[in-house]
Amino acid sequence: MLIRGDAPAFELASNKCRYLIAAVIFSAGSQFDGAGLLQAMQNKFARFKQPKRIFVVAELPRNSMGMVQKNILRQRFIDTFET
Repeated sequence: MLIRGDAPAFELASNKCRYLIAAVIFSAGSQFDGAGLLQAMQNKFARFKQPKRIFVVAELPRNSMGMVQKNILRQRFIDTFET
């Protein structure tokens, strides 16, 4: 499983609580194993730094300076946690 480029983590706030999630781009031909990726993070990151969900995206939205626009990613995935 190869992650290509950036893998930004960002916070989403719902009515009840906040969630840390991540968006990743995988290299062509690699197979996504979300459970395996989350398991690998358990050994490397403190629990509060581990994302609750991981989303695979084709590309990350960037501004004119090349920085990832997390606000657009938040808007894209906010409905995931709304109840």
